[in-house]
Order: sequence, then C-alpha cells, then structure tokens
Amino acid sequence: MCLLLGATGVGKTLLVKRLQTIFHSQDGKGNLGDPPATRPTVGTNLTDIVAHRKITIRELGGCLGPIWSSYYGNCRSLLFMMDASNPTQLSASCVQLLGLLSAEPLAEASVLILFNKTATGSDGVTYGVPLGRFDPGSLWSTACATAACHLLRHAQ
Repeated sequence: MCLLLGATGVGKTLLVKRLQTIFHSQDGKGNLGDPPATRPTVGTNLTDIVAHRKITIRELGGCLGPIWSSYYGNCRSLLFMMDASNPTQLSASCVQLLGLLSAEPLAEASVLILFNKTATGSDGVTYGVPLGRFDPGSLWSTACATAACHLLRHAQ
C-alpha cells in the first residue's frame, strides 16, 4: 500500500489522476492535456495503478491529518505533497513530514516528497511547477513522473 498524504489543496487527487493517465497509456507517457476537475478529498480514496504489478494508493484528505497514523499499518511507500506557493502551509507541512518520518510504523517505508504549484521568491525566481501544467516533455515533469513511477514500481 502506498499512502498519499499532504495538506488540503496541495494537489493529491490531481497527482493520482495524472499517474493513472501515465500508467494506463500504451507508451507510459500519456497525453495529459488539461487538468481534470477535482474536489477536495473528504475521507479517503483508494486507487489501483498497475506498474509491473498492482499498487494501491490510499489518498487521505488533508483534513484527516490528526488520524493519519491509523493508516500507517501496511504502508510500504509514502508520497508526501507540499504546496510550494504557500509559505505558511509549507512550514506546517514540514512539521507534519517530520512526524511522519519519525513514526515507527513508517521506518521501512520508501518516501517521496513532491512540491506542487509555483512560488515566486523575493529574488524573482519561480520555484516548482504546477501539476495542472504538467508537461511530459519538460525536465521537471519527467523527473517528477519518473520519481513517482519508480517509487510505485518498487513498492512492496
């Protein structure tokens, strides 16, 4: 089981939909097109993705943060998403991430941290790429998709 965690509104549902498109396409790239409509997850969503074998992704809504620990039991991999455009939420997400990384049931889990959305720093540099504009040809998008795919393919 792969847990997909992060604060509300960081793009977890969109990531799952993008991964489904990539893994269900013939060439493994998928024509992602415009971002699909999503709604905030209230509760949990289970999605099966076939990447050499079936991987179940359990997406937990950000509002469930206080009870995430009750889902750690059979977690083999963890995808943790952060919103790079929201400094306040980013700080809170770092605290959540530290809690996850120190949780004993997740000690053996593979972890991938994804930053979504964009943020322009005081230096005028834009950091991050939103999944809504996820371009399979760009270096960042390729790296993000490759990392997520690698984690899912090697999840136990």
